Amino acid sequence: MLPPLSDARRVTLLQLAALSCVSALCLIPFASVSSSVGSPQSARRLPAELPRRLPADPAAALPAALRDPFVASPRAIALESAGTSIGVVRAVALGAEPRAILETASGTLMVKIGAAVMGSHIVAIDAAGVLLEDGVRLPLGNATQR
Repeated sequence: MLPPLSDARRVTLLQLAALSCVSALCLIPFASVSSSVGSPQSARRLPAELPRRLPADPAAALPAALRDPFVASPRAIALESAGTSIGVVRAVALGAEPRAILETASGTLMVKIGAAVMGSHIVAIDAAGVLLEDGVRLPLGNATQR
């Protein structure tokens, strides 16, 4: 076990600890300077001639873009047009007179049983979607499937 310290020694240790903390805090601005920021002399030490062209080696060629990411692919366009030309059920309201919100090529419609949609009449509206008289079911939230 360590012997107890006298008050004079405690004061001395406290002063040394405070001095070391203050000196460390004073050195923080010097230690936090980024190495990427340098003096003009250090910038002159860089090589004068840096390569400004891409290498002519075909192995180091840049990859070619397979498609423009801002233009829809033909498949995406076909799926979108098929989904909106047939119709998509966005919402249904069930009750005494069920209704549905359909999104078709002609626009968004609120329909009920018996309404004419896409050359056919609606025979049923349920939680799964809308059923047309020709047997086509428009599922809720998805493109139609025959």
